[in-house]
Amino acid sequence: MDYSVIIPGYNAEKTLRWCMEGLARQEFSGEWETVVVESGDAGYVPELSADFPRVTFVVAGERLFSGQARNVGARFASGERLVFLDADCRPTPGWLSSLDEGFRRGYEVVSGSIDNGTPGSMVGTCEYLVSHSAYSSTMPGGAVEDSTAASGNLSVSRRVLDSNGGFAGTARANDFLFSRGLHASGVGMLFQPGAAVLHLNCVEVGEFVRGQVNRGYWNAMARIEFGLQGSVARKAPPLAFMVVPLRLYRMVARCLRYRPVPPSRLAAALPLSAIGVCAWAWGYFKAARERGETGLEEREPLPGGWSEYKVVGGASGGHDQGRMDSRL
Repeated sequence: MDYSVIIPGYNAEKTLRWCMEGLARQEFSGEWETVVVESGDAGYVPELSADFPRVTFVVAGERLFSGQARNVGARFASGERLVFLDADCRPTPGWLSSLDEGFRRGYEVVSGSIDNGTPGSMVGTCEYLVSHSAYSSTMPGGAVEDSTAASGNLSVSRRVLDSNGGFAGTARANDFLFSRGLHASGVGMLFQPGAAVLHLNCVEVGEFVRGQVNRGYWNAMARIEFGLQGSVARKAPPLAFMVVPLRLYRMVARCLRYRPVPPSRLAAALPLSAIGVCAWAWGYFKAARERGETGLEEREPLPGGWSEYKVVGGASGGHDQGRMDSRL
């Protein structure tokens, strides 16, 4: 296999078919496989497997965090190049070919772009602007110096994944921690805008605001718990709110220059987007005020055993107990 596409899922029935229909339309001439790791309600898996018989579904007997699910998927994958794709993302036809182009340029880590999959929703557009527009396919490509690569559209060589210890077993922020580990190890990373996926954003105001509070909270908590450099707000929590005008300025400047959304749409979305940025700052403030007392829930990155499991489909005809145990 040239590539293994690994999709972590948790109750992913509503979005996974949409995601895999995009995978089925790839214009990539090499050999590749898909491994889905579902750790929630997997009642939909037999029907989806019948429609996509070459996809391997690994059904876990317990809830896995996203980083854990990615690590498990890597153990079932055959490729030396691993592509991590979220279940609520739909790749465009040239996605895998563009990632491959990045590898051919000599990079072992290639980060793809994220476009707005809910352009008709104002709330969805606001979430995209606040959380994902920095990864738009309209942004310039090139080497990533010191930022977080979105794990929902990320390709790494198996060598790099293993040397970096895989993804952290944290409940949140494992993509942030993974990227920091790569930077600390001096691993070169490429942003490839042509490797685009569409992301399904939330479309309800309450969910959007709560989600931004959580993002800010867990970003700060990861920095505190793992001793990472970041905002002075870690020592003076009220300063977290000073980031609001800075984040808004950067978002607006980025949108006016690179047009991830039309200017008229940006203007209409700006008030609610500002509320989202304030919610993020509130979450960061809460974590900084706690000073790490809550902590990130963390498990072993690679679960060594499950009470039960099931592997469905796959071109290889499935896996047995012995093969699974040896890979774990």
